[in-house]
Amino acid sequence: MVDRGMASQMNSKRILISTSAILTAVVVVILPFVHSIIFTVALMTLAICFISSITGGSWALAADVSPTSVVASTSAIMSFGGYFGGAFSPIVAGMIVDTTDSYTLAFISGGIIAGCAALCFWGIVKKPIEVRTNLR
Repeated sequence: MVDRGMASQMNSKRILISTSAILTAVVVVILPFVHSIIFTVALMTLAICFISSITGGSWALAADVSPTSVVASTSAIMSFGGYFGGAFSPIVAGMIVDTTDSYTLAFISGGIIAGCAALCFWGIVKKPIEVRTNLR
């Protein structure tokens, strides 16, 4: 997209991340309604593929959004959010499955969260962070 002049470096990453998050959401929401093991494995593989592209794109986006002096801090904050969600999602999914005796709601809620990630990357990350210095 950048080479063809279709988007800036930052916007091309936002497009990749948002599109991948939406595709992840769709695939994950469809999963509990598929009753073929072959299609289930295929959809799970696609979901992992899309999630991997979100991860790679978001790491690259941190360098575009942040001034060079705070790229590591931005990446650390991003990692904390991912690890926080990764630590609690199995607990929440287990509670959902325990309460409902079904994985359907757990997958649907995971898809909704992926859709929310798409909205956040597209709606919040719009321009690079500006560093303001106080000169007195």
